[in-house]
Amino acid sequence: MIDTVMRFEFTVDLKKVKHPKPTGQDPQIKKEPRLRQSLILAHQLQSLFREGKASDYTQVAKWLNVTHARICQLLNLVLLAPEIQEEILLSGEDEIDQLTEHRIQKIPMTVDWQKQKEMWKEITT
Repeated sequence: MIDTVMRFEFTVDLKKVKHPKPTGQDPQIKKEPRLRQSLILAHQLQSLFREGKASDYTQVAKWLNVTHARICQLLNLVLLAPEIQEEILLSGEDEIDQLTEHRIQKIPMTVDWQKQKEMWKEITT
């Protein structure tokens, strides 16, 4: 039995690919309070997981160019009591604009929605 090795050479013209520059956020979105933006993003991420379009936090973190920890922080927002989420989404900008994720980060860690609402009232009043 004879082994034959074949070798082919050819030239390939590789052109640089120009990737479009990100256009940034829509100006309308930039006007929304950051907490509201984060909650909306959290619900969108949750939908990706529910629909099977994303398999894990690391994958999504790479897509968004953020850390795994940031994905965890965002998804914790969907653990807020529905009334709190509604207030974040529907309240006037002035009420929500002053709130940061950092200020409310302990609220979703509380399982009891009634306690969450009490904590929320302390922060917002």
